[in-house]
Amino acid sequence: MAELLWDDPPVATTWRSGLELWLDDLEGYEGPTPETSHPSFAAVAPEQFYDKGDEFAPFGNDSGSDMLGDVQDWYRNGMTDADLPRLVIGSLGDWDTEGITDGLWAGDSDFIDDWFAAWGDSIAAHHVYHETNRVIAAAVGQFKVRGLLNPIMRRAGLFALAVKQGSLDDSEVRYPHWEHAARARAGAEAVRQVLVAAPVVS
Repeated sequence: MAELLWDDPPVATTWRSGLELWLDDLEGYEGPTPETSHPSFAAVAPEQFYDKGDEFAPFGNDSGSDMLGDVQDWYRNGMTDADLPRLVIGSLGDWDTEGITDGLWAGDSDFIDDWFAAWGDSIAAHHVYHETNRVIAAAVGQFKVRGLLNPIMRRAGLFALAVKQGSLDDSEVRYPHWEHAARARAGAEAVRQVLVAAPVVS
């Protein structure tokens, strides 16, 4: 568990426009903690999810950490639960990189496998890796802040996770001796379990 910077953790819950928000402390920020997470999230999230240095945790990589900060800032500034999918998914088609196609985000495992077979060792695959981390962090972040998931955000998170699984499959073929393969798989499975456990509210 991440070390807290205070002796008595502050009450993390904030009410804005009728929404209960669980937000991390902005001063002396050391990463997310169970105490600053919605109780429903804290009940199912493994300790790994609070490790800001774990590349295979939702908020431990650079893209995921930045996205968690964005999600919390958006809520602070008036975003609603229904706004998040539009803000996150709306940028998926913004890449101006050869090879990246909207079909990747449709959850079709055969399409994903074929795409990584063709593009797995490319700049496009590098961009896709970071984008999957971003979308996964947005979905897990909404659960952390609100204790629920918008149904579109849940689906986007699971589809992004399918792309990540395709990336891991491809990496194991291209780099059969990759020493972190088991940790990466375990991290992806932990995300799947938490997304499936989240209450879905329209």
